[in-house]
Amino acid sequence: MHYSGNGITSIKRSHRKSVALAVDDDGNFRECIRMMLRIGGFSETIGVGDVEAALAVASRRPLDLIVSDWNMAPYTGLDLLRAVRANAATREIPFILVTASLSEDAWRGALELGATDFLVKPFSIEQLHDSANISMELTQRRVQSATILQYRRDLRQRR
Repeated sequence: MHYSGNGITSIKRSHRKSVALAVDDDGNFRECIRMMLRIGGFSETIGVGDVEAALAVASRRPLDLIVSDWNMAPYTGLDLLRAVRANAATREIPFILVTASLSEDAWRGALELGATDFLVKPFSIEQLHDSANISMELTQRRVQSATILQYRRDLRQRR
């Protein structure tokens, strides 16, 4: 975790050239998330109001983080998570779900679908930055571990 001089947690230096996508049907909240991510150090933040627009953005450009509201219509953040994880080009993007309330069963189901983290509204800028840092770090380590395991399998097959 990195603390800036003003005491607000910011995005780690290794993530500073990162692009984040904020998905929320509430335009004010979507802009609030974008602002918090920019303050934290993301070089670019993109905001969209629905799942279809989010999928269009994700198909056009590389993303380093998705922060999505759970309760949207007609498609939910969970629908977006399913679509992101089903696509080989986007399945490794860290994905934070945001909701006003979250039951333990819903939380477990979303984790099984591949959510990286959750935030319950309202949340602080520090909580968002910590969640972004942790989510991006965990994803990076998971990808590195998978690469190492595949390399070891390849070595065994060559012998």
